[in-house]
Amino acid sequence: MLKRSIKFPLIMKSGAKVRTIEELRANFDLESVMELFFDGRLKVWLEQRFYKNELEQLERIKDIPIEEAKTIAKRLFEIFNIPFSEDHLDVNHIIKRRQKIEMLKQFTNEQIKNVDQVATSQEELCKILENSVLNNETTVYLLGDTFEVSDKYSHVQYIGLNNPKVKLLSEGIFNAKQKGISFANLVLTSDTDIKFKPGANFNVTYEGKNITLQKGDFNNLIGSIKIDYSQFGDSGFSDGHRNIFVYENTIVVRKGKCFVFYDLNSGKGINQFKSNFFGYDDIKAFREKHMFYILDYEKVDGPGNRYKSVLYIFDLNNPYKMKKQELDLIWNEGDVNAFGNITIEDNKLFINEISNGFLGTGDVSYYSYSINLNNFSIISSKSYRKINMKLKELRPFLKNENDCFSIYRQQLYYIPSYGAGELFNPKSSYPMFKIGMKSIKIASDKIFAIPSKGNQVNVDGGLYFDNPFRRENIVFSRGNFFTFFNNDKNDKDEEGEIAVFDLNTGNKIADLPTPPFHFMNVVDRYLVTARVGSKREDGTEKPGEISIWDTDTLEKLSTIHVPELFDKYIDIDISGDRMAILCKDQVFVYES
Repeated sequence: MLKRSIKFPLIMKSGAKVRTIEELRANFDLESVMELFFDGRLKVWLEQRFYKNELEQLERIKDIPIEEAKTIAKRLFEIFNIPFSEDHLDVNHIIKRRQKIEMLKQFTNEQIKNVDQVATSQEELCKILENSVLNNETTVYLLGDTFEVSDKYSHVQYIGLNNPKVKLLSEGIFNAKQKGISFANLVLTSDTDIKFKPGANFNVTYEGKNITLQKGDFNNLIGSIKIDYSQFGDSGFSDGHRNIFVYENTIVVRKGKCFVFYDLNSGKGINQFKSNFFGYDDIKAFREKHMFYILDYEKVDGPGNRYKSVLYIFDLNNPYKMKKQELDLIWNEGDVNAFGNITIEDNKLFINEISNGFLGTGDVSYYSYSINLNNFSIISSKSYRKINMKLKELRPFLKNENDCFSIYRQQLYYIPSYGAGELFNPKSSYPMFKIGMKSIKIASDKIFAIPSKGNQVNVDGGLYFDNPFRRENIVFSRGNFFTFFNNDKNDKDEEGEIAVFDLNTGNKIADLPTPPFHFMNVVDRYLVTARVGSKREDGTEKPGEISIWDTDTLEKLSTIHVPELFDKYIDIDISGDRMAILCKDQVFVYES
């Protein structure tokens, strides 16, 4: 059976869709028609519609070289009976574009589709950047020997096609991370001394000695805020769920179901959000660059306890305003859980709930939804029920407490508390592989693992430990067993390692030596640990300690001593060159 040839319209530069010769004459533009001629679509279009006369004439000019584009242009006017004018014959742009496409054919088709974003010279690079919308994401492909790039334009991704050299231009500091500038598949160099703060780079090498990398040192304390929790009202237990979020000079502190927005410069609260949902810690929040999202729940009228999802959106550049958006998602009361999270990727909102039923009396289940942030429609949904069937021996309301969960790229991974440290994905009842660990965080396609079990408040929150590298001290008293952690000054630090595994294969790829710590999390491509400080008997203070690793390179970037870090239930957020630490009622903000 012959395959049916599906007719397609010709798309003109104006957007017009051309289906007949008459429509082609009415919407004719030389650049579009020549492009269609060169890539073969014009010939196919004529064949599908049996325009034999025009097709025969087209065949006669197919072998004319691109350098004689003016001759081709004149003949196209004749073939389609279009009134000719010399004004139409500025074909230099068309010639250059076709030559660029021919150069690109040695690379991938993806770059050919983005030919107008390919720079083969410094002049072309400048034009592409000048035509880009400020603060809009721009991707530029570099094909040439050497280019010069400054930090004048923000939110630009530079991708090398032939491993070109890129000369950085800046007065002292090139803050690519803060400006949203990233590089891939190229060589960075500079003629002058530059302190370079990289963004999300991939396959980048450095030439010469003039570039000094500054990655995640965060050694400069630039401010602190004393939190008055009386502003939060009845938002949860006194030692309940607390989070911190930072973007430039805006700080958001969450306690239970209340969020207070602070200005770092003044230290004063400038806005507040409080949920009316009955669950103290069930509200989800996420920061994506300068945008801040809160997922709340409102009761639905009618029988039963059912709730709809409501999304509140803040721009942290101007956190005084709030947008409310109802979502077409209805939940049973037992399926809303503090253990879930929300994330943003590719302009989609992902909602994840890890639930064990009403008051924890059901089987552990996982629900995931994706929402289009342009029109807030539901794109996809998936659910996995009874993902862990071996937890029956635990008390009913603790069915997921002793497992370790992590969500990475919208996939759930978990290690059950029983067994020998096997990593699972709910798609299968069989383990992915055995790593022999109890606590994990995942980033950059790597698993960062600890042999002992940490306390996990929610799936994207930090892991809290007494000491991950030392066995607990066991005491028997009055018929009961107790575990304790000795914090006095004679307690010697016992170093250990954070094991690093390849997420795709399960192979161990590194050990990161580290002193003991009480907190571990992955934040914005950084692995962060925190060791709590203490008061010595002589009245002096042993400060707390924050350690930071690059999850891509596994390089330890910095160790910071933080005074007054006396409680292990802290939270940390990193945005650009800012790191914010929340410890009890104190916020510390450091700058890289």
